[in-house]
Amino acid sequence: MRKAMNKDKKRIMLIVPMLHQGGFERICALTAKLLNDKYKIYLVVFTIKDMFYDVSGIEVIDLDMGAVDSRIGKVLNVFKRVNKLKKLKRELNIDISYSFGMSANLVNVLSKTCDVTWAGMRAYGDLDNKSKSKIIATKADRVVSCTKIMERDICDTYSVKASCTVYNPC
Repeated sequence: MRKAMNKDKKRIMLIVPMLHQGGFERICALTAKLLNDKYKIYLVVFTIKDMFYDVSGIEVIDLDMGAVDSRIGKVLNVFKRVNKLKKLKRELNIDISYSFGMSANLVNVLSKTCDVTWAGMRAYGDLDNKSKSKIIATKADRVVSCTKIMERDICDTYSVKASCTVYNPC
């Protein structure tokens, strides 16, 4: 039986480290605003500290797990974020989780439950860390780029399940 459109909107989780000034943060906030009428949007941030972008009307979930300094602390932080996000995805029955930025992408693909994971690899700087990029590109259900050339480069370099280009909505 088909789901009623008004009652059972798809549940989309957008994941970003923070909503401080920055390019992919701006794109994430704008994406949340653009999709909010048609889908149930949850905007998950690792920390709400120094929030800059207006996300009024969007349900924002603060994991309260900002950046840490030490190398071991960073590794532990990834595992803590993965566990917390995995629990959230299950509780909220997320259909699609779409992350912005390398740290959010890594946590997103490692916390996969029944959701479809999208990883936004939107800048060539994202590809500098080859080992992280490989994990993200091969584990994501879809890699999202902002140019066709970048999408082709990622597909030529890694074994991606699926890819697409979504131009910046700005």
